Amino acid sequence: MQSYVYRESIPYQNSADLLNTIRDVVSRLRNENPELRHYQLADVGLRRGKTKVNVTLFFTRNVS
Repeated sequence: MQSYVYRESIPYQNSADLLNTIRDVVSRLRNENPELRHYQLADVGLRRGKTKVNVTLFFTRNVS
């Protein structure tokens, strides 16, 4: 199974802003990478730092 992994550090203010930022990143990635239309977001990894959260997005190829 093919996968696509993307990592980014996001400034942390609160959980609502973090979630909205992750949604914006996923939308941006899909717009910048047309091949991602064949992929779905499968998992999100979060690791908190002092002022930022390291986010890892795992996309897997659609099975259907």
